[in-house]
Amino acid sequence: MKYKSNYKINLLLAAIVLFLLLICYLSVTRQIKADNEVQQQEQAAEQQMEEQFINMSEEHATDSVQ
Repeated sequence: MKYKSNYKINLLLAAIVLFLLLICYLSVTRQIKADNEVQQQEQAAEQQMEEQFINMSEEHATDSVQ
């Protein structure tokens, strides 16, 4: 009888450990995904700022030529 009780407790503990490992894995992968999205947004913002600067420079260059 004691063997069955220990077996059930061990199964429950193993299930809890697997669940916690899954939660840890998901939290790490979500953070990596979020970091990648932030990096992409920063790159897009930098490109947009560069394009605006180039357009402003071209406008000023054509204004001074005329």
